[in-house]
Amino acid sequence: MNNYKNKEIIAGPWVGEFGWELFAWQGYLRAIKEKYNTRMVIICSEKSKLLYEDFADEFVYFEPPDTGQSDSFYMQGYHFSKENLFKILGHRDSNFSWLPPRRIGYPPATSWNEEVSIGPFTVKPKYIMFANQGYQCKYDIVIHARNRKLRSNDNWSLENWSSLLGLLTQKYKVACIGTKEQSLHVNDTVDYRGCDLSKTVDIIKSSRLVLGPSSGPMHLASLCGTPHLVWGSREMSKTRYEDTWNPLGTKAQFLEEYGWHPPPEFIYKKVLENVI
Repeated sequence: MNNYKNKEIIAGPWVGEFGWELFAWQGYLRAIKEKYNTRMVIICSEKSKLLYEDFADEFVYFEPPDTGQSDSFYMQGYHFSKENLFKILGHRDSNFSWLPPRRIGYPPATSWNEEVSIGPFTVKPKYIMFANQGYQCKYDIVIHARNRKLRSNDNWSLENWSSLLGLLTQKYKVACIGTKEQSLHVNDTVDYRGCDLSKTVDIIKSSRLVLGPSSGPMHLASLCGTPHLVWGSREMSKTRYEDTWNPLGTKAQFLEEYGWHPPPEFIYKKVLENVI
């Protein structure tokens, strides 16, 4: 092993999808910090600080320009160059190595317990369960009503959500999460879209079930230890949610029977059968 003790590693910025940031980036940085005892500087959005604050030595906040949709580990139409790096870092007294985001292994097939190489480093990713952040909230069910422009055919319709919530809210207290730009608020739910990540974590952890089509917030439920019921039809999605991207063994069920557009009555039945 080369001696990287106290060597400054500048990692980021992550500009891809949130679910990929959770399972194809932050866990690897945590493992590098622990195994090689580096000084870890994280370039990230301030909204993502919670993912790194247990191991980061320093943060440099950066918001990428809106050039297109985030997709896996990149953003459409955007490239973060070395010139961008030096511009946001300014002058630094110490020598450092830059670790930009890239495809690590073969996600989502690469499992949470596989060792992979990232530049000069070889590690297994290390994940933590995100802890309560101190907000007082309690919900039976949390939903993420995906409403993205990227693969918009994967969005479940507002009509379907309204039909499902008409059944759920007769018995259960329901909240919705996500960004206001990429998720819907459904009537008769408490709207937490747009709140910071620490509060989103507490809302998820307070609930008995997180529910929705495949998305970043559904992956976050895995690292909150909260059972989640997910649907969709992309390749390897069932394996990803139930195994390769489930390092804590959180209870998860991926529904493939109807792809991205299951009937609301089917989802309601699954909620009653499996979790509540």
